[in-house]
Amino acid sequence: MKISASFFFSIFAFGFATFADDTTQAKEVEPLNAKIAAGITKGELWTNDPSQIAAVLTGPWLSNTPDSEASSQSREVIATSEGEGNSGKVSVKVKEIGLFDDAVRQLDHTYEFVLKNGHWTVTAATTKAHDARPAFPIAESENLQKRRAGVLVVMSSTGHELQELAKANGIPELSVVASDAIFGNHDSLVKILKLSTKVDGAAAEIYGELVYGFSCAFESNGFTRFLYFNLEEKEREAVLEFIKWIESDVVPN
Repeated sequence: MKISASFFFSIFAFGFATFADDTTQAKEVEPLNAKIAAGITKGELWTNDPSQIAAVLTGPWLSNTPDSEASSQSREVIATSEGEGNSGKVSVKVKEIGLFDDAVRQLDHTYEFVLKNGHWTVTAATTKAHDARPAFPIAESENLQKRRAGVLVVMSSTGHELQELAKANGIPELSVVASDAIFGNHDSLVKILKLSTKVDGAAAEIYGELVYGFSCAFESNGFTRFLYFNLEEKEREAVLEFIKWIESDVVPN
């Protein structure tokens, strides 16, 4: 396969990393204030402190269901105020960090309070989800020779057996999809990696070289993270096994 100089220039001149935008959603304040009012009626002490109110409004850190896990690995409550004493606005952010949901790294629950008639009232509230799933791994930047080799392997690893297997699994033009993937197409890379549990026989070695090429072309931690967030466990393990096999048995030391 002939690869043009412009192809290499575009590969090495630009990075591939893109990230989904973090999202912020407003909360209705009426139900929140109703909960505070109910707590005041019961004489519950948490209603006297904006930080404690925010924690209660956010909900329990640990689920009450049997054998459940924490909703997040840690929780931080940060309060800031304007004015002196209780005369100004108080902002409280409840940060839930390290969520077990694969798609979310952190949730920030922010509440704005003012003191009305001797009681704290929510004037605004939002929840911001920080996306943990990168749209694409970052290109290998520290070892350009490794990256160049990875790109070459990807662009040449489209043997007949593997192409036929790809066609049977919904990828009619493997070379085109591989090219799209190396240029930063998320879905194309996922399609190729998901073949990992379907490859056997004569297609196995060439497929191993293909995914090994991707592992070289992209920064190691980012590529591993991409596998984790986009593949099923069996698919991820199969990809890593192929890479390990190529590294140990095919690539010369």
